Amino acid sequence: MNNIFRELKSQPLISGVTIVGTALSIFLIMVVVMLYNVNTIPFAPESKRDRLMHGQFIHIIGTNPDDNINMSMSASLSYLKELYDDMPGIEEVSYAIMELQRTDVKSVDSRPLTINLATVDDAFFRVFNFKILSGKPFDHAVSEAGIKEAVITESVARNVLGGTDVAGREILLHGIPYKVAAVVADISTLASNAYADVFISYNAVNRANETWGLGEKTPETGPFRAFLIRSNGVSAQEIKDETARRIEIINSRKRANDELEIVYHNQPFTQEEVIIPHGSNSTPDLAGERKQRYASYIILLLIPAINLSVITQSRLRRRVSEIGVRRAFGCTRSRVIIDVLNENMLVTLIGGIIGLILSVAFAWIYCNSTMPSFGILSSGSNVTAGMLINWPTLGIAVLACFFLNLLSAGVPAWRASRISPVEALGGLTR
Repeated sequence: MNNIFRELKSQPLISGVTIVGTALSIFLIMVVVMLYNVNTIPFAPESKRDRLMHGQFIHIIGTNPDDNINMSMSASLSYLKELYDDMPGIEEVSYAIMELQRTDVKSVDSRPLTINLATVDDAFFRVFNFKILSGKPFDHAVSEAGIKEAVITESVARNVLGGTDVAGREILLHGIPYKVAAVVADISTLASNAYADVFISYNAVNRANETWGLGEKTPETGPFRAFLIRSNGVSAQEIKDETARRIEIINSRKRANDELEIVYHNQPFTQEEVIIPHGSNSTPDLAGERKQRYASYIILLLIPAINLSVITQSRLRRRVSEIGVRRAFGCTRSRVIIDVLNENMLVTLIGGIIGLILSVAFAWIYCNSTMPSFGILSSGSNVTAGMLINWPTLGIAVLACFFLNLLSAGVPAWRASRISPVEALGGLTR
């Protein structure tokens, strides 16, 4: 280790350029990784993303070519319940209105504020683990009865009611009184599945039986979506297979009665699938997305590795005599390669640590300043360092350093190992 540091000090310019180049390389790739991971890695209140699945859309086509029916949209509550209620391997399932609603909230003596309203069920607060500051979310009985209770975030509580310990007090949602059941901590907009400012039951606004589309022929269409949590040890494919089986049962009925059928698009989607841009009548191309993402990682590693390889070769050229002496005293080629890689790995790790710190700072600033804020009460995405730094991210950083070291020092190390002792001691290189 001391020899490595002495060598770095003996060539400060080259060593500095190598460290800076490595830091920039790790910075670029880790920014890309972090901005992707904030959409897939679990963090509160979406702490179960690794087991979370999404039932989102329904695509219906006509079996009679003359009808030319082809429609897709979100689903009805009755259809989603037929699919996912009592499904083996599902620990919890929640049904919610697909879109957030913009409305106003106020108290008797406050000004109205525009907020985002989520219409959910009681299971929503078990699928997502909100931090409760006051009271407790409405339960199953309250949700089913359509009692007008609301769960609000701390920003709403402070702006409308003057504090967070306000469970039991009353607010007005679009002029309609609701009792505050609970106050939860503010939610990052990056937690797009759980994000809202206020939550109420869909039964409180009489939307449980709402259907869209072609009237009685398409009772499966409506405004709802489903969130499912797989049981531990149950694969996503098992849930998809069971869903496909249940859809086929529904299709056998629809083909006979309505000359319609539901197109199966590999739902429910995993968290990794659902963030891929796709339409309501298409299937996310997970394999294609992964190929593109991995290709971008390789490019981000390969281009700087080529440049760093030239610098490493320059550094080794000044050590030809040293390598020749070692070879003359019996040092094997493999030993020379390993020593060069170890030495370069230290430089890579130093640069990698600097690059990782810079990438966390940049990603934090970027997320909090430029990502969309969906509610007037929220500022940016409220991203925390814990969302950016986690074991998967650190693992990728270490792997990136390893492969960057291998790519940038592998060829120079191999060339150095092939120098004969006679040529090296004579100051010659190939």
